[in-house]
Order: sequence, then structure tokens, then C-alpha cells
Amino acid sequence: MSAGLSQSSPWPAAARGDTAEASRLSEQLAVADDPRYPVLVEQDRLQWQAAIAAHLNDLDQAVRILRRWHARDGVTGWAHVNPLFAPLHGYPPYEALVRPKG
Repeated sequence: MSAGLSQSSPWPAAARGDTAEASRLSEQLAVADDPRYPVLVEQDRLQWQAAIAAHLNDLDQAVRILRRWHARDGVTGWAHVNPLFAPLHGYPPYEALVRPKG
């Protein structure tokens, strides 16, 4: 039986350096209408994908995904305190994205 999101969380896989598992889960998350994960709305998928990319040290990809999330929902203001995005702290493109505006 393959592990789905209900049995395995993508963030710990990435955080522990399990590149293959984290990449596999990220690819599953990329499928917007995957019937296996009906409770995951688009912003949840984008958040997980960004966290996976960040923990796999693909900082550019993580910021690109966060920008997509921001463009859809305008929700990045709290991202600077979310531990999922800790690997991005101090990365200039990320800091520019989460910097308070106005």
C-alpha cells in the first residue's frame, strides 16, 4: 500500500532529508483534483509544496510557489512566523515577499 497524505506528511519527509519521499508527495500535491485528497484546498497544496521545496533547499522554487499562493489568496503575512518556512528566513526574495506592506 502506498503512503498517501493521510499516512505520511510531506513536511517531515522533507525536514528529515528524505528527498525521494518528499518529492513524491510534492508531485501528488501538484495534482489539483486528486480524489485521494479532497480535503486539501489549493492554498493547502501550495503551502505544503512551498514547505517541501524550502526543506529540500530549493529556495527559488519555494518562493515561486509562495508567490502563486499570494497571488491567489493574498496570504503571506503570517508566513514569516510559520516553522514550515524556517529554511527561507534570511533569503532576500522570501523576505521581500513576507515583508509587511503599507
